[in-house]
Amino acid sequence: MRSASDSDGNEKGVKRMRMRGQLWSMDFAVSLIIFVLMAGMVVFAWNYTIQNSTDQVNFNVLENDVLMMSDTLIRVPGLPEDWNESTVRVIGLADEENVLNSTKVKQFVNMDYSMIKSFLGISNREFYFEINYPNNTVMEIDGVNLTKGTHPSMGNSSVVVPAERYILINGKIAKMELLLWF
Repeated sequence: MRSASDSDGNEKGVKRMRMRGQLWSMDFAVSLIIFVLMAGMVVFAWNYTIQNSTDQVNFNVLENDVLMMSDTLIRVPGLPEDWNESTVRVIGLADEENVLNSTKVKQFVNMDYSMIKSFLGISNREFYFEINYPNNTVMEIDGVNLTKGTHPSMGNSSVVVPAERYILINGKIAKMELLLWF
């Protein structure tokens, strides 16, 4: 036979078991929410880091390319040395290091934009070339502005890398600016 105290003990035991089950499922739900939030934060941080790393790599590649291109333009005469639009194999604008040949510069700015991009090896990027006097006005030769390409402010640019070089052209000090962007 059961006593009254036994039935009270069993009821308390059943309530405890029910409460434990409820507490366990509540603990599990809270833990799961915290885990999902933490996992989401880790994924967000990882994606942010990868994006910044990719942007930095793109910038470094562009910076290296624009420096090499500007060096080539101002330090070598090109191939052949007396090149024109139909004979050019390598574009170079120099008579000697940092001294530009005005005829080659004029031919360069009159060349087809796509052809220049092909010779410079930048078919998937854009460029802007400009030669300025020290007061930042664009230099002209025979009425031709010494600019070529599309300025990044006119397009949809995400990364722009400039290279500025001081040069002599027609016996005058000038600044050559080459911007590479995409």
